[in-house]
Formats: sequence, C-alpha cells, structure tokens
Amino acid sequence: MANLGYFQLKSNPGVWRLAIRSGKSSEVYEIESIGADGWKSAGLEKTGNSLVVSTLEGLTLYPRFHRRPGHEETELLDESSEIAAKKDSALNFLTRLKSMSVQFLSCMCL
Repeated sequence: MANLGYFQLKSNPGVWRLAIRSGKSSEVYEIESIGADGWKSAGLEKTGNSLVVSTLEGLTLYPRFHRRPGHEETELLDESSEIAAKKDSALNFLTRLKSMSVQFLSCMCL
C-alpha cells in the first residue's frame, strides 16, 4: 500500500481473508473492520475477517485500522533503511547518468 492511500488486489471470485502481514506492521496496527459494507461496516467481532468476492466486477473495501495501545509513537519504517534506500536511489541515478554521458560521447566520436 505504501503511501498511496489505497491498495488493489487482483483475485478470482471466492472467499478471502483480510489480515495484516505478520511482523512489525501487525505488532503496531490492528484491523477494526474489513469494510465490506462501506465506511460504517461492523467491526471484526461481528463480521470476522473473511469476505466474499462473488463477481468479476470487483469489490470496494473500506478497511479501518487502529494502532495498538503502547504503539502510538512507533514508526514502521526504520530510518536507517530509509536513508539507505535514498542513497541507493541517488547512486542508481548517477550511474545511469554516467552511462548515458558515456554513450553520448561515444556517439559524438563516431
């Protein structure tokens, strides 16, 4: 889902279970509702975490999540991995730029 604010799940019709992947995300967040009936869907205690996709037309869900007590300030993204990703991205850009300039110079020399 990243920071796009939505997710898209391509699936065949059938019964599916919506859950948070185990790990740090599931330690910090908990699902309140899968949202199969819109924003005001009943909670998991009434509906469970299963949903039925009955057509190929699609299904729009409005899941609700909340932070678990004690994790109000917990960050999901480790700052060091975020910095490393930015550094890798910059390095990849510079490598491509260098490659393009070498190719451009090769073309001019011919």
